[in-house]
Amino acid sequence: MSLEYRVFVQTVDDTIVPRWLEALNTLNMCCEIHPEFSFTDQAGLLPFKLNIQSGTRPELLNQDFVSGFEFDMEGFDIDAQIATLSEPGFMDRLLGRNTQRDYFMSAEMDERLRPMKKMMIFNWCFDDIFEYRLARLSSITLSQLCGGLCYSREDECFFDGADAVTTALAEVEQFETLLKKKAVKTHRFEAWL
Repeated sequence: MSLEYRVFVQTVDDTIVPRWLEALNTLNMCCEIHPEFSFTDQAGLLPFKLNIQSGTRPELLNQDFVSGFEFDMEGFDIDAQIATLSEPGFMDRLLGRNTQRDYFMSAEMDERLRPMKKMMIFNWCFDDIFEYRLARLSSITLSQLCGGLCYSREDECFFDGADAVTTALAEVEQFETLLKKKAVKTHRFEAWL
């Protein structure tokens, strides 16, 4: 089972990467993104090298690991999204149901989403303990740096506001420390592939 965060932004380019890493590195860890990463052509696995400094299980501190998430970026147009949601499916047509939608998320959120032209998708699962940390913290910090919005499909909520990163870090650290030892899977960093 995979989970997903979506980040909606007006624009994003590679000049933000150093600031993105700087923001991540203030969250009790030191991390690096794969050296060949670029927003212009990244699709698929986005690996990070990370070294957790505090806030997690003692046996995982001060060691180099590799983890990541699936990353994709596509164009976004709020009006096109609303139109797609309003298209009747087979059963709707058969039963004569009205599928007209006036909004994508809600009237208020749609107004906040209207200027956004890109949607980044952070798709992750529990293959190792750090996927959740990287997807959650990466998506929220990037959305804040770009003046965008971060949305969790599973939680059906937006992560924004001044305390979004602090709250996310506390939740990630709690998850990592509460996980049973036999469920902890990691991948040691040896070299970039």
